[in-house]
Parts: sequence; structure tokens; C-alpha cells
Amino acid sequence: MDTKKESDNDLIKDIIPKPTPIDLRFKLAFALLCIVNLVCALDATILAVALPTIATALHGTAIQAFWTGTSFLLTSTIFVPIFTSLSHLISRVPILITAILFFTLGSLLCSLASNFTILLLGRSIQGIGGGGISALTNIIISDVVSLRDRGKWFSGISLMWCLGAVIGPVLGGLFAERNWRLIFYINFPFCGIGLVGLPLALRLRKREGRVLKRLKEQFDWIGSILFIGSLTAILIPLSWGGVMYPWTDYHTLLPLLLGAMGLLSFLEYTHIYTTHPLIRASIFSTTTATVNFLCTSLHGAILWSLLYYMPLYYQTAKNASPITSAIILFPFTLTMGPASVVDSVIIGLTGRYRPSLWLGWTLTLLGTLLLLSLSPNTPLATLIALQLPPGLGFGILYPAMSFAVQAPASDTDLPFAAAMFTFFRTLGQSLGVAVSGNIFQSSFHHYTQHSVILAPLQIPGDASSLVAYVKGLQEGEVKSELVKAYCAGIRGVLVLACAAAGVAMVVSLVGTRALSLEREVRTEQGWKGRDEQEGGVA
Repeated sequence: MDTKKESDNDLIKDIIPKPTPIDLRFKLAFALLCIVNLVCALDATILAVALPTIATALHGTAIQAFWTGTSFLLTSTIFVPIFTSLSHLISRVPILITAILFFTLGSLLCSLASNFTILLLGRSIQGIGGGGISALTNIIISDVVSLRDRGKWFSGISLMWCLGAVIGPVLGGLFAERNWRLIFYINFPFCGIGLVGLPLALRLRKREGRVLKRLKEQFDWIGSILFIGSLTAILIPLSWGGVMYPWTDYHTLLPLLLGAMGLLSFLEYTHIYTTHPLIRASIFSTTTATVNFLCTSLHGAILWSLLYYMPLYYQTAKNASPITSAIILFPFTLTMGPASVVDSVIIGLTGRYRPSLWLGWTLTLLGTLLLLSLSPNTPLATLIALQLPPGLGFGILYPAMSFAVQAPASDTDLPFAAAMFTFFRTLGQSLGVAVSGNIFQSSFHHYTQHSVILAPLQIPGDASSLVAYVKGLQEGEVKSELVKAYCAGIRGVLVLACAAAGVAMVVSLVGTRALSLEREVRTEQGWKGRDEQEGGVA
């Protein structure tokens, strides 16, 4: 074994120029990154509308359908740090291609599935690949583009995720009416383009030396096992608590306890026993970074809670079809992308991200508070107007939080900070869908059990599985009360969203410092060939 240990500072090879010179090849590479991120974004939302059709075709239960939708988010969260660490030790492009291969394999399994077991396995593998693609995209942009310039590039990726949220449910409904396997077939051409084009277009410096030796000496094998096992043990019972098992059942409490103990063990091991941790503690060394990682999780939780559960309100209170309910969400989803792009340009011009954070959280809090006024009789025009403030708020926050978590990071920590932005966003999405689902269910059943009309009927089952039953009822007291129960459910979700947005606004206001985006950034795996163009600073 070498007596001289390799430090991160020894790996710094490039200085990213300001402003960053971007050639045609990088623009092509970025377009390809947008394509593979779009297909990941589609897959995160496209199943929501089609699950009832798939459940009928594969003779599945509501619980199996629930896990098919949730598994993608869970695995995409858990494996982000693994892909990040491997890309540091091996090189960016091979790990990115590996992530795309995982996503393609998962899509293939889903498209061929004859039962829910295969479908669930395919969705889990898709999630592994999706998390890797999202993390590696952020890392690669941070490798190539200077800190102040990278906002517009990150906003382009955010635009893909916003676009996926817009068209995913619509495509899912259209494909479900014809052939639900088209939901997964559509991934193959995009993945094929990425697999062929990205290795040719991405000209990044590779790590030198023996890869196997680095993996043996520097990859945090024990930490990875502890982290994956512990986070899985926490996220799964949070997802099934109140759905498959009561919160007080040992099926829920035992894995939560074991997961919490495992995470404490992971933190102790990272702090004391390893010199190359899976997750670097140094990226949380400032209040600005820590606060905004928290806010990133809250942002993901609120956004995905609304995307998942607002359609239930539209389908019952407004008698909308799944596709129509996705279209009614357009004022919310379509405003996020443009708001993100405009805010990125403003931050790039001014070098200030704090005003965007405060404006974004103010609009998000105001928007969720306004949505609390929803009732069975809310006019469609009012619905459209109520969705605009939160849509603008969420869009503004995407680039602002990205800057806020990267500005405090050292040069060697910047790629890891960019990847952890992805991790905390997907973690929030997973927790948001799970916790909001339980809040919705609890609020729905509380209303039905205390309604004079509904209590004697002992309304059974999951609220989402009763949508078709409610829509098929004749107009009358029973249907009217059930619609009010769904309104109570979405109101419970919105109360939680308001509380989360309020917390985020306060901690962002108090804990975020103004840091310069003008600093010179050194990078480890920069754009190959820039040294020939820029006189030796690559």
C-alpha cells in the first residue's frame, strides 16, 4: 500500500473560467442530459393515472399498485450517494452510462411484466437508474460551468422535471386507454440516444490510476451497507404505515426503530472510523448549506404531495377524468418551468440568491394557504387562479436553493453538494408522498366516520380506490358527503404543506447568508480540451 495518501486537493486539475466558455459539443451533451432527465421525470409521474388500469390488467391489489408507484421514489433516493461516490472514484461518464443502463433494464422488465412482482422489481431498478442520472447530471454541470454561470444550466434540467410533471400524467392516461406497456416502451428510444450520444459528446477528464485499487481503499463499503439498509428500513414503514399496517403495529414500529439505530450507527462510523465517508460531513459545515438542504426536502415534499393528491379532489369534486385532472393542474405545473428559467437569469445577473429564496417561499406559503379555501363548489376559474402563486413559488425556488447549497461548499465538495441537492429533493418527494398519503387517508376516514350520512355505511377501502365508485354515484346526499370527505382529505394535506412552507420560509430567512458567486472554482473532472483553448487552465 502506498505510504502517501491521495488527497482531494491532489486531484484538482482544472480552473473553471468566468464566464465559462461553452462550445457546441457541451451544448450537445447538455441536450442529451436534458433528454435522459426528461424520461426520468416522465417515469416519476406517468404511472399515477395509469395504475388502476395496470392493476386490473395484472390482477393486482390496491396495495401492489401503491408500491409500484412508491418504489421508484424510494430507490432513486437511496442510491444517489452511491452513484456520487463511485463517480468520484471511477469517473463521471462510466457511472452515468451505468445509471442509464439500470433505467433501461428496469423499463424492459416493466414492459414485459406479466405480474406485479416483475413490475415492482422493474420499477425499483428504474428508480436506481433515475437517481443516478439526476445526481450525475448535477455533478457534471458543476464540473464544467462556473458557480455564477451554472444557474441557467440547472434551470434547463429543472425545466425537464417540470415538463415531466406536466405531460407525464396526460401521457399515462392516453397510453392506459390503448396499451399500458407503451408507458415503458416510450423510454427505449430516449435511453438509446443517451447511451450512444453521451459517451461521444461528454469530454470530461478521467481519473488516472488503478480503479480497483481506489475502490478497495477509498469506497466506503461499510458505510454504504449501513446507509442503504437504514434508510430503506425507515422509508418503507413510513410508506406503508396507515396503508398496509397501522402505525402502532410492529410491522411499522420495528423497522423504524432499527432504521433509526442504523442511521445513528452510520453517522458514528462516518465520524470516527472512515477517512473516505460515503456522505461528506463538510458539506453541512455551514448554516446556509444545512438550512437549504432541509428546505430542499420540504420543497420536494410539498410539491409531490400536491401533484399526487390534488387530482383526487378534481376527479371527485369536479367529476374530472384522470387526464382532465392532469390538465386542470397545468396552471400549477406550467408556471414552474418559466419561473425557474427567469429566476436563474436574474441570479446570474445579480449574483444574489437570497431574495429569490424569500420570494419563492412567500409565494409557496401564500399559494398553499389560498388552496385551503377549496370546496366542492369552487369554480374552475378560481381553481386556475389559486394554482398560480404556488407554481411560481416552486419554480423560483429550484435554482435559488441550488445556488444556496453550493455557494458555501469548497471546490472539492462542490460536486458532492450538487449531488446531495438531488438526494434531499428526492428524499423529500418520498417522504411527502408517504406522509401526505397517510394524512389524506386519516382526514378522509375521520370525516366519513363522523358524518351522519356516511357513518352507517361504513365506507371501506383506500380513498384513491373509491374514486371510480364516487364518480359513478347518482347525485344525492351520499355522493355530496363523499365529495366533502375528499375535500377534507386534501385540506389535511394542504395544512401540512402550509406548515412545511412556513417552517422553510422562517429558517431560510434566518439561516441563509449572502455568499459570493464570483469566486474562482477548481474542478477535478473538468471539460477536456479547455486547457488548449484557455492557455493551460482547464
